[in-house]
Amino acid sequence: MLTGKLRSKIDGVCRRSGRPYASFRRAGQPAARLANMKKGDPMKDEYDFSTAERGKFYREGARLVPPVHLEPEVLDYLVARASARGISLSSLVNTLLKKDIELIDAGK
Repeated sequence: MLTGKLRSKIDGVCRRSGRPYASFRRAGQPAARLANMKKGDPMKDEYDFSTAERGKFYREGARLVPPVHLEPEVLDYLVARASARGISLSSLVNTLLKKDIELIDAGK
């Protein structure tokens, strides 16, 4: 919900279409914007995406490897067990999960 007066101004001309474009801001925004910049907010008021390239970083077949967050007690136990066996935590977790998958598949 917008409160307060809005103002618009012509900011420039779009490189692609040649049409002028405007931004709309609240009357008191520039002062607030400066306060945010002092707090470390690196955002600009406006960004020009007219020369952007869609899908520039898209890679066909790329796999996302999500992080796994363990409870502290579980992590401590697994780290101690991996150290006792002389293997990495990742190897231990993968081995345990593969065994669980085998048990689940055997029960089907």
